[in-house]
Amino acid sequence: MVRRLITGLTLVSLAGMTLVGCGSDSDDESGVDSEALEWAENFCSHVQEGSDALSLPEATTTDPAQTRDDYVGFLNDVAAQLDAIGQDIESDGPPPVVNGQESYDAAMDELNEAREALDAATTQLEEAEVEDEESLTAALEAAGESMADVQAYGGPEATFRNNPDIEAALNEAENCESL
Repeated sequence: MVRRLITGLTLVSLAGMTLVGCGSDSDDESGVDSEALEWAENFCSHVQEGSDALSLPEATTTDPAQTRDDYVGFLNDVAAQLDAIGQDIESDGPPPVVNGQESYDAAMDELNEAREALDAATTQLEEAEVEDEESLTAALEAAGESMADVQAYGGPEATFRNNPDIEAALNEAENCESL
């Protein structure tokens, strides 16, 4: 039961990290602008780096408080990767396509909202009194409920895909194929 809750909590957290399946170039037959393709390549590279940097904590202890602390640490790592991806997206700026700024603003707003929900769940889990498996289960369930916004979050990629020009670039970019 606890293993299932931990897995669910982890998968919810990772939902915002598995972001893309990306994008090409107006100089070839695809019709995708080369600047948009370059932007998509960079975007997918940032997402891949963030995903590669995460690893699930291993359940190596039977101590419920230590298990909670391990998952708090993992959620903090997820938060740090969300921050890094956000900073990378800010550094690259809006996609160079029609309505790229609007898509960028929406993606950043949603990323920040997911980050806040993750922070709230992490704090809640960190402060939970955990003495046995039952209290650990309750703490993980409560943190999972706090992460409902993160659970629904598809990452910046989902928001960017609402723009057909960005979606075309993401579909053509080689860096996006491995995501």
